Amino acid sequence: GYHRGLRGEALTPAARILAVADVADALLSARPYRVPMPVERVLAIIGEDRGTAFWAEAVDALGIVLARDALRLPAAV
Repeated sequence: GYHRGLRGEALTPAARILAVADVADALLSARPYRVPMPVERVLAIIGEDRGTAFWAEAVDALGIVLARDALRLPAAV
């Protein structure tokens, strides 16, 4: 919503969930200039903005999903 100046409750729940998922995907993915970040680091980075830049419920859900699926993530993560 930043390009439209929307904040918090003005964003749909889907948009707030996708914002967290997009950042998590970017951090967990390999880039030409860096290796994928470890899950713990990704959660720490996103957690710093929990409740401010990111919807707290979406951040909490990400933590649950990543903890549950940690064994299925690539070894480099």
